[in-house]
Amino acid sequence: MAARRDRTRRAFVLDVGNASCNIIALGKSRAIIIDCARSSYLPLRVLRRLGIKTIEVLVVTHNDIDHVGGAAGIVERYPGTINKVYYLCDRPLEDIMLFRLCKNEIAQGRMEDEDVIRLELSQKQEPLFEDEGTNIRLELLAPTFMDNQEAVKTGDPNQTSGVLVFAHGESRVVFSGDSKIAQWAGIRRRYGKVRCGVFVVPHHGGDIGDEPDGLCFYEHFVDAGYAIVSCGTRNQYGHPHPDVIASLAEHSEHVLCTEITDWCFGRFRVSNDTTTALKRREVPGEVIDSLEAIRGREFAGRKPFDRAVCSLIGRQKYRWYGHLIRQATIVGDSLKGLEGGLVRPLEEERRRADPTTMRHDDGKPADERGIACAGTILLGIGDEKVEVPVVSRHRDAARRLREASDWHPLCQRCIR
Repeated sequence: MAARRDRTRRAFVLDVGNASCNIIALGKSRAIIIDCARSSYLPLRVLRRLGIKTIEVLVVTHNDIDHVGGAAGIVERYPGTINKVYYLCDRPLEDIMLFRLCKNEIAQGRMEDEDVIRLELSQKQEPLFEDEGTNIRLELLAPTFMDNQEAVKTGDPNQTSGVLVFAHGESRVVFSGDSKIAQWAGIRRRYGKVRCGVFVVPHHGGDIGDEPDGLCFYEHFVDAGYAIVSCGTRNQYGHPHPDVIASLAEHSEHVLCTEITDWCFGRFRVSNDTTTALKRREVPGEVIDSLEAIRGREFAGRKPFDRAVCSLIGRQKYRWYGHLIRQATIVGDSLKGLEGGLVRPLEEERRRADPTTMRHDDGKPADERGIACAGTILLGIGDEKVEVPVVSRHRDAARRLREASDWHPLCQRCIR
């Protein structure tokens, strides 16, 4: 009997700081992009390395800069080879960056009108994408037309977001954008509890609704095998919130964050009504070494100074962290012959490569260099299950660190 053909597809949850970008490699030099990060620098490096020539679908789940900032660079790099673009209509059209980009592409003859589509549920609820001859499809759970209209009417774009499911046979990966509990109530009415192998957590692990509704979400609305949080070391919003991570850890097999945050550097306690930071602690160099080592990398020492690290651990400790300043590189992380895993590039390189999109909402230059934890996360999406190769090593390393030091990884739940 002939061996069964491996139909596993690779997906990457990119380590782009407190932003969002996900790339799904479909084979035959094709990909789906869900959100574009703040800058196109790292997404384009991944696309080039994967040999992507055609983008079947480009979707932006939310029009804030941390989801759409890199779209300009991607559209410019792939003229005439983006087959479908879905934009979220959560504000006036003139304020939607992706719509303006597509309008220009249409004027230049590189896109067709019918290929630029509002992201909202249709009456027929047809998939956004189906791969001919396979069991692969990209489905939309939210928003509805009314969700978007309410956001425009009230002037509050945070009331709506795209929620997508990449399905391969029996496997499901949910990309939840910046969705809130009100949207998920509608999703539960339409589809029941959403079950998936991997759940990319909404809003970078921040609050998605008033207590206690926001936390009961992870018990009643989603049944996930693994939870992934795309967050940045230097984010100013306190993402991910410890209460959220505690709830995720209780209701999923394992929680992975792309980067380490302040919460991992101190002792904390989570109670039913509040989260209290008890103490900030300096992190021993071997802690960071161990977390980086779980991905099987060896770093050459470089000039030992990184402002992001120094701001967290104290400037006098910078000599421990010289190896964190490094060039972007692709490394191996095997899953039946698949390769993946990325290290974030230096901030200076990103600014040189794409200076126009490296801006926060307030117009100030972004400075989001961070300390990778799981880093860019490879998913192996088979037609029966989703595999996350880094999980076992990440779980073991975090447990050893918690047992051997005063450092307390947030993903290891809470010190009570």
